[in-house]
Amino acid sequence: MLAAEELADVDMPIATEVKAMKGQATYYVHGGNALKAAPVIKKVRALGHTIAYFGDVFEGFRDQPEAVQAKRLAEMQQQLQKAGLVLPGASGFSAPLESYDQTTLRLLQEQKFDNYLAIMDATESSLPFFANRDASGAGQTVVLPRTLIGPEEALFGDADFGFENFLGGMKLSARMGALAVVGIPSQTLLMPAQRKRILDEMRALREQTWIASANQIAQWWRNRDSISIAFAPHPQGYVL
Repeated sequence: MLAAEELADVDMPIATEVKAMKGQATYYVHGGNALKAAPVIKKVRALGHTIAYFGDVFEGFRDQPEAVQAKRLAEMQQQLQKAGLVLPGASGFSAPLESYDQTTLRLLQEQKFDNYLAIMDATESSLPFFANRDASGAGQTVVLPRTLIGPEEALFGDADFGFENFLGGMKLSARMGALAVVGIPSQTLLMPAQRKRILDEMRALREQTWIASANQIAQWWRNRDSISIAFAPHPQGYVL
C-alpha cells in the first residue's frame, strides 16, 4: 500500500482482508501525513502489517544534492517518530514518484535500510537482489523491483483491457514462483467491484502464493542466500 494520501478508515477493509488470508502487507507512509493518519496506521499495525517510509514530502529524490537527500531521509524518520510511530532500525523505503538515483541508494545502504522498492527496470528478472554485502559477503539491503504495473496505472487507456492485463500478470507471477509487488494507493480510486476482484484473485491464488510484507521477503532472500548446496559425483548420479 503506497500511502501518498493520508491513510483513512476507507483503507481498512483491504488490511482486514489481507489479514484474513493470513498475509502481511507493507504500508509505505508519507511523513507529512503521518501525524493525521497515526490512528489508522496503528490499527493497520495491530493487524500485523508492517510500516515503511515513503519520503518526507511527495517529491522525488532524483538529482537532488546529497546533503538535501540526507536531510530529507532524516526528516521523514523524525516525522513518523513525532507521530508516535516507532519503526525498527531496519525498515523499508519507497521513493515518491519512483524518483531516486545512486545517491539515494547509497544513503539507504549506509543507513542500513532493510529494503527498498525499485523501478521495474532495476532487474531483468522478477526476483529480489542485494544492493550491497558486508565484509563477510552476507547480503545486506535488499532491492525489491516493482514487477507489475499497479492496478490503477493499468486503467489508463483501455481500462478493461488494462485491468485484465494486471490480473493476468499477477497470476503469471504466481505460476512462475516470482516476486509480484502489488501496489495499491491509499484512498484508492479503484471501484469497489475492482477491489473485490483483486482480493478474490488473491484468495484463489492463496494456496500457491505467499502474501508477505517487504521485510519478510527481504529476510527470506537473505536466508536463501546463506544456504550452500554442493553436489558430489556418485555411481548412480549425484549426492546432495
